[in-house]
Amino acid sequence: MQAPRRRLGVRETRGKCFTGAPGLRPPLPLAPTPPHATVSSPGAAPRGEAPAIAVIPPRDSTLPPCRPRAPRATLPPMSLLAGRAVAALWALFALAWLVAAPAAKRTLWRETIRSGLTHRLPLFATFVLLWLRRSLPALLRLRLLPHATALDALAVALTAAGVLFALWARFHLGRNWSAAVTVKENHALVTSGPYRFVRHPIYTGMLLAILGTAIATAELRGLLALLLAFAAFLHKSRLEEARMRATFPEYARYAEGTKGIIPYTL
Repeated sequence: MQAPRRRLGVRETRGKCFTGAPGLRPPLPLAPTPPHATVSSPGAAPRGEAPAIAVIPPRDSTLPPCRPRAPRATLPPMSLLAGRAVAALWALFALAWLVAAPAAKRTLWRETIRSGLTHRLPLFATFVLLWLRRSLPALLRLRLLPHATALDALAVALTAAGVLFALWARFHLGRNWSAAVTVKENHALVTSGPYRFVRHPIYTGMLLAILGTAIATAELRGLLALLLAFAAFLHKSRLEEARMRATFPEYARYAEGTKGIIPYTL
């Protein structure tokens, strides 16, 4: 009976590099013992049979040592905390939106699907840029801002202010709200509360929150997301105002004394 194969004090190799301890060399495939070789270790093969041993190769034929894995890049604690805070604020925003949506009034007129896509697609791209970082090319993940505690705190403050302002406007608008450009049953023109400062305070708050989120990301994708969101809200606000002017004759006077999205500016 043939004796089992044994390895003499050498660790295994994995892949194309040697993972053993320093100073050890990986073995070549096992080979039978030459006729003139002897094995003095316990459990040797019976006389007349050649056991197999591990042949140690010379130093110049050894496999290269494996390179140690590079440590993963870690963010400062404040940056991690800021990212989680921003995500929690947006989760609160989405939850409040979903809870309040079913209470809206019945719709009498709605924009076409084609019209809706002109502002919904840029907003979808904004979502992808802000929240699906791993699926984006490296160029969009180019860092523009340094790690700084002051910037992290500013990002959280802007996001919180924007979310709270948008929620205030949403609940003040009440049942007249709609995600699309629509005219509701018994639609009322609201000019009080946050609507005293801008005609589209929900967009104002969301843009402020997106600005804070862009600062939290500190990357090129955040800047592009802010620009896309601004273009989408500006376009949607013009569609809404065209319908409001046709529905409410007093809307023109309201628009003369109140800015659209940015107070005292635009």
